[in-house]
Amino acid sequence: MSVSDAFGERARDLLAVAPDLRFRKMFGEIGAYSGDLFFALVADEAVWLKTDDVNEADFVEAGVPLFVYGEKDGKPMSLRYRRLPDAAWDDEDEARRWIGLGLDAARRAKAGKAGKGKKKPVKVDLGPGPWDG
Repeated sequence: MSVSDAFGERARDLLAVAPDLRFRKMFGEIGAYSGDLFFALVADEAVWLKTDDVNEADFVEAGVPLFVYGEKDGKPMSLRYRRLPDAAWDDEDEARRWIGLGLDAARRAKAGKAGKGKKKPVKVDLGPGPWDG
């Protein structure tokens, strides 16, 4: 599992719609953060966005695979990240929509860990798009 420099630059450009974007090498792959929210992986020449019970159906309906990082006892080991749909690479509105879904899942995951009495995550405005409504 790795990412070429050319693909890494392409992914960086695509993910730039996320505010306060930064990257960190993790386990031989690249983690994408918006502020302190870990919302995407860049691995295997693909962008993988965070999913959860709320948004997973959208990714399944789009027919994109689950991120699998290995196998144990003959079963795939995976994380709740799904590949960015191909259409998002050529359509900025689609990219914003899917990246927004990944950011929302990361926000929900962080809120679930925050516990009571702590600050709630702030929703980030990605601008107008089909996810509004």
